[in-house]
Parts: sequence; C-alpha cells; structure tokens
Amino acid sequence: ATEAQRAGDIVRRMRSFARLPLSEVAAVDADALVRETLPLLEPLARQHQVTLDVRPHGTLPPVHADPVALQLALVNLACNAIEASAES
Repeated sequence: ATEAQRAGDIVRRMRSFARLPLSEVAAVDADALVRETLPLLEPLARQHQVTLDVRPHGTLPPVHADPVALQLALVNLACNAIEASAES
C-alpha cells in the first residue's frame, strides 16, 4: 500500500511538471528540492542495493533556477551515481 501511494505521488508530481511552462525561473530552496527528489530515487537505490546518505545543509540561500529542470538534472545525476556505485 505504501509503494502504491508513493507511485501515485510520483505520477501526480510528474503530471504537475508537465503542466508547468518551460523555463519558469523561480527562487528554489535546494535542500527542499533534494528532500522532494529522494522518494523518486529510493526505488532505484534499493534495486541496486545502494544507500542514499543525504545531509541537508540547511543554510543555503535560494537558487534562482527552473525548479523542474533543476530537479530533472538532480535525478539524472543521482541515477548515474547510483548505477555507478552499484557497479563498483
């Protein structure tokens, strides 16, 4: 039931991403963005038997960026890191 809820949340989040206009720049809380991204990465990390160790900074200033593009970049980097860690 928990995994089904998480999958539903992911689908809802991806649909909301698809509705946002491209290149919408806003002030982004980097720590919050990382926390929001973790649930997307946990299934892949479990599959590859990789532990995600995230230590939020807590005092970073907001970043002015496209939050969707930034999260997609973060997901891409983390997926690459998970897969590379699993291989080593």
